[in-house]
Amino acid sequence: MTFKGLKEAVERNIIKLFQKFYENPAVFLCETDVESYLYSLLINDSFLKQFSPHFKDDFLKKDSRTVLIHTEIPLEIRRRKIGIYDISIWKPKKVVKWDEWETTIGIEIKFNRAYPRIIEDVHKVKQDQRGYVLWLNWDRPIGKKTLKKAEDLVKRYRNVRLFYLDVFSDPIKTNVRQVKKLVKNSNKL
Repeated sequence: MTFKGLKEAVERNIIKLFQKFYENPAVFLCETDVESYLYSLLINDSFLKQFSPHFKDDFLKKDSRTVLIHTEIPLEIRRRKIGIYDISIWKPKKVVKWDEWETTIGIEIKFNRAYPRIIEDVHKVKQDQRGYVLWLNWDRPIGKKTLKKAEDLVKRYRNVRLFYLDVFSDPIKTNVRQVKKLVKNSNKL
């Protein structure tokens, strides 16, 4: 598995999430709905399904495999203060151990927030090989000043991407090209 392939699989599924959110935002009533939907897309992606490393732990009585994608990592790892994300994607290895946890991609999600902690999230996800900040709103507008600040900050880091979609505002605001096409086609009808 190449990092490029991993990144492409993640971005492909983020775009699917944004398309679904645009088409039917009320499917997502809370941030956990967004997280769960993206998690489901990622663990069912045919490319990502190929990689399930052996999980080694002294307390685990049975040989077991895990997936590369996890949400809200366990306390043992949080104590090490690394990779605490809404969705973490492990670096592909044949064997994974708690004490060797290595996040290669971190994803933070903000949902229906007037002033989300986007700036903090950009700083947070920059520590790994790739970081994504997803901002989706359907019940209030995304603030122009905050969006500008976040976009300017993201430009400083080559390894961070910001995806946003505000279906509340008129016109709809997004930086996702595939969603812009959907919006444009809807406006033609």
